[in-house]
Amino acid sequence: MDSAIGIVTRDRPEQLDRTLQSIISQSVLPNEILIADDSVSLQDETEELVLEIREKNHMNNIDITYIRQEEGWTLPEARNILLNRSESEIICYVDDDVVCPENWLYAIQQRYESDEDIAAVGGPALKTNDDLEPVSKTIQDGTGRNSINEYGEVTDMSGRWVPPQAVSVPLFRGANMSFKSSKLTAIGGFDPEYKGMSIFEEWDTMTRLYKKGEKLIYDPSSLLYHLETASGGSRTVSSYPGTYWYARNGIRFRKKYVSDVNLNRSLFRFITSEKGGSPSIGQIIRGLSSGDISVGYWLKGYWDGYWQERA
Repeated sequence: MDSAIGIVTRDRPEQLDRTLQSIISQSVLPNEILIADDSVSLQDETEELVLEIREKNHMNNIDITYIRQEEGWTLPEARNILLNRSESEIICYVDDDVVCPENWLYAIQQRYESDEDIAAVGGPALKTNDDLEPVSKTIQDGTGRNSINEYGEVTDMSGRWVPPQAVSVPLFRGANMSFKSSKLTAIGGFDPEYKGMSIFEEWDTMTRLYKKGEKLIYDPSSLLYHLETASGGSRTVSSYPGTYWYARNGIRFRKKYVSDVNLNRSLFRFITSEKGGSPSIGQIIRGLSSGDISVGYWLKGYWDGYWQERA
């Protein structure tokens, strides 16, 4: 099957180089590599890197496309640009700070070829140090560790969970996700209204597919290593911290996917429960009393998201 690798990058040429080297060393090479560059201070260095890799790999028949940002875009908008530019049957999205084992792409292609009804394939994106050693103990049981409940609360253990065999799931990590291009195009791609750090944008896309009855597979054979570099990255596009965007985009996610019967309770749980990454009332009170600005930003994000989605 024809395959494309899509990467959105921001000010990480050194990490991107390592990612690209792992991709061009695959046992089965992709037909396309598409890179959307959202860099602020290192755009020239990033472009030079991509052009150098393209020149060195022209004999491998990989079509390497570099797209330089000219206007501000959200992460989901950039992903959609890559989707629209690709001509492949499968598009695989990875972060710019991952390392892909040599059989990673082969495993993804084999999974799609095993069942024509599969719409998306993901796999573990193990959190590791620079030596590719996991920073947390892996979970190896076959129980579905990635889930979404009736209140829109998401559990995603893709950074640690390596099941013994492929499992059907509703979602997985955006650092290691792939789609049949036709299936992704049919639902309109990624939702660009997930602003700022774009938290929830990949879960939104997979939830839309899942609720349509499409098959999403989490395959341990398509494992990659995610360094989760502290600086740079396509989500660092806002002066507001992650707590603000988690709350604001979380409201949008719940408004879209929680039933009317459960919505009010979902919004109440979002501000009273620790379930799904939310602070509890106790944490909010303690945070405000101690001057923890991240809690204040979480409350602001909740407020802004609530009124934005009512409009």
